[in-house]
Order: sequence, then C-alpha cells, then structure tokens
Amino acid sequence: MNATLASALAPEWKDRLGLTHRRSPELYESAEAVSDVPHAPAIRAALTEMGVSAIFCVQGVPTVAILEADHYDRAAIIKLHGALWNQGLASLLLVIADDTLRAFSLARTPLSDPGDAFETRCLIDSLSLTTEALRFQNLIYGAESGRLWKDYGEYFPPKERIDQVLLDNLNASHDLLKKAALASDAAQALLIQAMFIAYLEDREIVTPTYFAAVSEKSAESFSALLETGDVNLFRSFFRTLHADFNGDLFVAPCSFEATGEAPEVTPAHLTILARFRTGREEMARSGQQRFWGYDFRYIPIELVSAVYDRFLGEREAERRAKDAYYTPMFLADTVVSQAWEMLPDATRTTGNFLDPACASAP
Repeated sequence: MNATLASALAPEWKDRLGLTHRRSPELYESAEAVSDVPHAPAIRAALTEMGVSAIFCVQGVPTVAILEADHYDRAAIIKLHGALWNQGLASLLLVIADDTLRAFSLARTPLSDPGDAFETRCLIDSLSLTTEALRFQNLIYGAESGRLWKDYGEYFPPKERIDQVLLDNLNASHDLLKKAALASDAAQALLIQAMFIAYLEDREIVTPTYFAAVSEKSAESFSALLETGDVNLFRSFFRTLHADFNGDLFVAPCSFEATGEAPEVTPAHLTILARFRTGREEMARSGQQRFWGYDFRYIPIELVSAVYDRFLGEREAERRAKDAYYTPMFLADTVVSQAWEMLPDATRTTGNFLDPACASAP
C-alpha cells in the first residue's frame, strides 16, 4: 500500500463513526502515539509501512483498520487487505473515499487474482453520506461488542485467517514429508527452519544478493534455491546461515543438534518445502495456487510463535514425549532483540530484568 494515498482521518468521519472522543490506547492515528503497548510494532507498521489512517483497538488488540483517501484505488485496497490479513490482528478494514465508506472483512483469505470476487467475498457494507448515522457508528460499536462478527459471520470464517492457513500448510507439509520417508521430528525441525528462513527473507535480513552469493548466482531467493532440487547446495546454504547467525537453528537441515548425524534430505523434500514457501495454495485441500500468499514481512513474530506452539500441539503425544513445553531459542532471541532495541541506553547498561514467565528445568 502506498502511504501517500492515505489522508488523516477527518473530524467529520470521526464523528460519524463515534470516534471523536476516543484516544490511545483505543484509537491511534500516528506511529508516534504508540507507546509500550501490546502489538505496538504491528500498529506502527500499519500506520507507516501500510499507510492506514487510524487503528482502533478493542481491549488492546488492533481490531479495525481505517483508511481515508482522496479516491478509491481498488488495486491498492486489495494489496492493503493482503498485508493486513498477513498481520492476523485487525478483522475489519474501513475505507473512506469519494464520500463513501466501504467495510471489508480482513478474515477472508486474499486471492492472487481476485477479479470481482474481492467484493463478493470481502465487502460487508457500503455506506454513503446519506446513510442513517447510526449505521456508521454500529460498525465500531459492533466491533466492540462482538455483534458485528455475529451479524456477518459468513464474512469471518476462522479457517481463512492467516494463523489457520499457515498451520494447515505446516501440517500438510509435515504429512507429505513423512510420506517422503522423513521422520516426524526431522520434518518438524525442517519446517521450522524453513519458516524462519522465510521470515528472514521477507524481512530483508537475508537478501537476493545473499542467496546469489551462497548459490554461485544460481538462485536469488529461497524459493528458487529450493526449486533447484540441489541437496548439496541446500546443505551449503545451511552452513553459511549457521556461520552468520548465532544459535543452533541452522546447525543442519532437520536438526538443531551439533552432535550426531543429521537426517538425510532429498530433492523430494525440497519440492515440498518449495510448495510451503510460496504460501499460495491450500496444501491440505485443493492444492490450487490461488492465494495472494502469506508474507512474513507483515506476520508478527508473536503469531509465528503461536502457530509453532499449535503445530506442536497437534501432536500432543510427541510433544509430551519430547517435553517440548518451551519457547524455541530462535523465537526467544528474536523477541528479546526486538525488545532490547526499544530500551534506552541507560537501561541496557544498568537495568534489572525480570522474566516472570520463566520456567525451571525438570
């Protein structure tokens, strides 16, 4: 979404929506107003990178994204819808343009080529200036009370939200890897590694130049590297990652252990990973490549962690056997790094730090 298309939320529209007297931590209209609150990075990203005019929160959770623009740019709105869907937080997008307010569901999976289906699947209501005032305010009141989700339940299917789509594709990929003769724990490790590489790539921490250097210019993306089917190149890529990033995430494909022999990876396994990486298909259902795709540039690390936890939870017996009730180190490192960057220098040097959720080893 081009931020230059967005305008500040006009007082008259705030009045129509019943937002005139709302302030943070309910209503945010600038990134500067976002302090140390839950989902702060995601709220800032929506207001800056995505260019929305305002974010309305319900009980601390971003729930309604509002965009006011001079004119209605359908292509830009579809792109914004896809970005907000990937965040997995807000459920409703209000677009104000040309004296019309359009309300879109953010729970519907974005399509790569939506055609007319975008409005059919996502447009909940369209209100003009002559519409009864109460209908405008009911959008916000309905989001707060939960009535909106009940009245328009068909527009908010849980199975189409980003966390469920990502989880479904993880489970489908896991099953396919097992059918391709990879053990369950090795398949889980490989998928977590692939998901974090995708996160690094989409956040531009690992760049096309990086991939080109590792692959001797045979690939400039993770997908392209996987599509080569070259297992030796894949292992070489992991060795480079392990040297460049601290921790045990990239010790070897399928393994977080520095000792012992890692499981064997085959070209068939790389093909499955390539399908998972694109994020453009329902791997557990039709297999059709129709999605706009999940994009880790927008997916919060907290959501990645939650999906990982649910992924393990799908296999409770294995989870108990492995005593896997811990935050994986690479997620802990990422979250701590993000928090660390927000601390003043004095606190970093002399501050005291408490982790009230810290568990003890058995």
